[in-house]
Amino acid sequence: MLKQPDHVVLNDFKQQRAAALDPALISQYEELVTEWMNTIEAVLTDTSDERYGTQLLTYEPRSGKTGLNILG
Repeated sequence: MLKQPDHVVLNDFKQQRAAALDPALISQYEELVTEWMNTIEAVLTDTSDERYGTQLLTYEPRSGKTGLNILG
């Protein structure tokens, strides 16, 4: 579901350091992370699928009890 990077920097420290200074590579990763955030946000806000209800975790401080309420 989430796109993988085209170029993966290996565990070589010199390659990592060079990649950290490469504006083109940084731009590609920024675009990828933005795409990931948009995808994750879309999945989290998708309310058209009725299989998923909203779950609300509750906590009662006086008794220390927790509960899970499923809404919708």
